[in-house]
Amino acid sequence: MSMTRKIMLLTIALMFLTGCSANKNIWESDNQVRIFLNLKLDSLNGETENNFFNQKDLKLDDAFASQIKKLKKAMIDYFSEEYAVDITDKLDQQQLRSFESNYGTYGYVNPDEPQYLYLNVDLFDADADLFNNTYVHESLHQIGFRAHNCYSIDEGITDALTDLVLIKAGIGSFPTPIYADARTLGYQILEADKDIVNFYLDSDNPDITERISETLKDVNMPFLKRNDTGEMLEVLLDNLTYETISNIDPYYMALQAQEIVRAYCQTFQPTTEEISSIRKMYLVEDYENVTIKQDGDMFIIQ
Repeated sequence: MSMTRKIMLLTIALMFLTGCSANKNIWESDNQVRIFLNLKLDSLNGETENNFFNQKDLKLDDAFASQIKKLKKAMIDYFSEEYAVDITDKLDQQQLRSFESNYGTYGYVNPDEPQYLYLNVDLFDADADLFNNTYVHESLHQIGFRAHNCYSIDEGITDALTDLVLIKAGIGSFPTPIYADARTLGYQILEADKDIVNFYLDSDNPDITERISETLKDVNMPFLKRNDTGEMLEVLLDNLTYETISNIDPYYMALQAQEIVRAYCQTFQPTTEEISSIRKMYLVEDYENVTIKQDGDMFIIQ
């Protein structure tokens, strides 16, 4: 079913994609024309301040202590089996504290106090699924899957890993909807970039936007006439997650975000099976079937 959309754009570029020649007819359909927005990089504001209060050391009862032990084992087993990485020592350094908040935040890690993982007191009265996902997600932040800038891209990769850890352990995962777009792109990055885990774990402050920009610096992407592809992806994803730009259809931002991640994944020369997996996770359902026609200053997307 075709979709027709019209929009006036201040700056716009059209391009036909050229993929890795060995996998061209796997990656691409016959019609691949894209529309891209030249957004300003003015929404990279870093972490927002939250109203956290009444922080104190956390004493767990036997039931929660047992559950955390189970969740730690799930993380250790997953990274050992999938990446041959031992995160035991990192998790052993973890100290738990509780807090209260008026903003519905369930957990956080303060980069100035990296040994502490803070859990909202409301978690202990919530359902087990929320507790499990929050604890694993924040633990992954604590051991390294977090830049100090707290990018949406980092959140997506962390949430995708949370999903994988809990599913692999047979515990079941029920992730938050807020990171749905970021998590989808995070899954794609994890599928192609096999060194991404060590990239996070081996650096004091990994910058995923810099990694993406550096990887794509020699890739022909005429819709971005500068070397800040990673920053552009972060702006797009941040806007999709928090809806900070209201005058641009999220559909167009999703198209561009998906194309950046697709180009990034393609540089790692994934296998046919990996490509197939990535294609099933595209952020935009009709991503491979979009066509664009120009009529003066108007662009019609079908």
